[in-house]
Amino acid sequence: MAKYTAKEIKDILNSAGDSSRFAFDKFGPYFANAERLKAMKNKFAQMLERDADRQVKRIAEHTQKSVESWFSSLAEIYGI
Repeated sequence: MAKYTAKEIKDILNSAGDSSRFAFDKFGPYFANAERLKAMKNKFAQMLERDADRQVKRIAEHTQKSVESWFSSLAEIYGI
């Protein structure tokens, strides 16, 4: 199996955010932005948990750090 790229993971996480039915909006209510980010972080935690059980890791450490940095930048942009 191939390793996930940061872009592939971000696409998966954005899909999870879409499923939460909340959208990021700079002028929207705080809870909507927070709930979307929470859904995305929960999905990433599930992905990491499944990856930990594998013999061959699909999420490289540098990719994990990139995604976590992305979460931080989203939180900063949307005031979460």
